[in-house]
Amino acid sequence: MMGHFPKRFYIWCLIRTIFQVAISFYALDFVINSNFFHPSGYQSDAWNKEHLRVMYLPQAVFELLDLLMELWMLRKENSKAHLPWDSIIHHGVSGMYALYIYVYADSLSHEFLGLAVAALSCQVIGPLYTIYRMKFRFKYLGLVILAVQLLYRCPLALVSCLRYVLFYIYCYMIFLYFD
Repeated sequence: MMGHFPKRFYIWCLIRTIFQVAISFYALDFVINSNFFHPSGYQSDAWNKEHLRVMYLPQAVFELLDLLMELWMLRKENSKAHLPWDSIIHHGVSGMYALYIYVYADSLSHEFLGLAVAALSCQVIGPLYTIYRMKFRFKYLGLVILAVQLLYRCPLALVSCLRYVLFYIYCYMIFLYFD
């Protein structure tokens, strides 16, 4: 069963899915090369800074285009149910964050940029949400979404939070040492 959406929206969903798969697999490559999930083995310099930085200009453009397409669909459908406010806020904040990282990458530490790129790999779930939204259904879609959420995105979020805390503790300790 497929919902009724304008052709432009279907084309955008195809482009969005291709982008999300590409960016998430590219970021997953960094996660693997940097030993992101290894307790003591995170190597943020597995990629050079320019490789980390270059991922964020297309991400910023993607977020802006996705926001514009979602707002267009909101107007097209004439419904407040289509686009929740958390999605509007997510696209706006994510787009600004991506642009910030792209513009200021030279002044950001390698560790910070690595953490930011690892977070992009969570977009691996995006195509599954798109399939759900387009009302394509297969028997285990909900289970697959839940599995990706619990087996990859939740551990990624936990490890990312721990790495950010350790990063800032380390920065604070260096600040105290040189003070």
